[in-house]
Amino acid sequence: MPVLQNKTVLIISPEFWGRSYLSKHHYAECLAERGNKVFFLDPPGVSKSADASAAEARYPGRLHIIPDNGQRGLRFLPDTAARWIMRRQLRAIERRYGVRFDLVWSFDNSRYYLLDALPGTISIHHLVDLEVDFNMAKACRTADLCLAVTHTIMHRMARYNKRAFFLQHGYRPLAKTEARLPQGPGKLKAAYIGNLLMANFDIALFRRLAEENPATDFYLIGSYGFGNLNLRVDFERARLIAEIQTLPNIYLLGERTPADTYTMVDEADILLLMYFNYHRKVDNSSKLPPYLASGKVILSDYVTEYENTGLLEMTDSREAFLARFTAICADIQAYNSPEKQQRRIAYAHAHSYAQQLDKIEDIVQRSLQP
Repeated sequence: MPVLQNKTVLIISPEFWGRSYLSKHHYAECLAERGNKVFFLDPPGVSKSADASAAEARYPGRLHIIPDNGQRGLRFLPDTAARWIMRRQLRAIERRYGVRFDLVWSFDNSRYYLLDALPGTISIHHLVDLEVDFNMAKACRTADLCLAVTHTIMHRMARYNKRAFFLQHGYRPLAKTEARLPQGPGKLKAAYIGNLLMANFDIALFRRLAEENPATDFYLIGSYGFGNLNLRVDFERARLIAEIQTLPNIYLLGERTPADTYTMVDEADILLLMYFNYHRKVDNSSKLPPYLASGKVILSDYVTEYENTGLLEMTDSREAFLARFTAICADIQAYNSPEKQQRRIAYAHAHSYAQQLDKIEDIVQRSLQP
């Protein structure tokens, strides 16, 4: 019997539903497309966004973005008491909407972290960022199974739960829109997508890249203000982002829908990932599948999960990054040859969210079914 079809699913997310999508937003919509009734639990203290209401309208009766009015501070209580309160809170959600959850899928171990709180419900702890480390051990131990987007995370989760599995970030084919990259005078177009206020994005390197390559147009697509990825705005980083827009070959395009973003990414010649500011080695990034789906060359620092794949042009320093960019521009046709583009595209489509859901369903059936 299919595990992820015609079920009632609760997704617990540390980010509320907004214009920017992360894996949990894509999974929610893909589950709704499969006929599931999905309840996406926003974090406490936020009001439903207009983007959330629009998403619900696209999936009437199948996608519900709901508030979390649960009690806080449960980590200070003994697990027995915390579990009882969590069960009461989750049952209250069920009563409010007249449902019973078949699956609790948590991307957040800061709340409802005792995932055995609802007896008879399948529970998944899905960790996409090692920084989400609040009650990881308890969430892993009490989940039926654990999913991780890096082997580093998977091995850590496996300390607490033998049912820990690696699952690559997904790609979601979306219909093209009318969105376009602004036409500049440059011969080539280079783009970066993502939350521009994240500390790992190397603003100084991006600026230097644009200054040293005036014949290339550079595009930044992503949030640099309040939104579902930035509940608190780092005003100093926001100022630095605004400042680089003064360069004539930099275009600051702001936060866009996933469909608009993917449409614009397809127009670029070179795609960038520059996380040299990060305090540890980069293991993976959710932007890479849509990058790969464009077919275009990707210049990045080292990304553990893509080492030895030949899919990225990886460098180990800022100077090497700058030099490789120059080499790519000088021979763009070779870096974007039809053969190389097809290989990148094939990898992305082999990891679509639909296929990732099939893999998760197989994991559930093999691991939990009698």
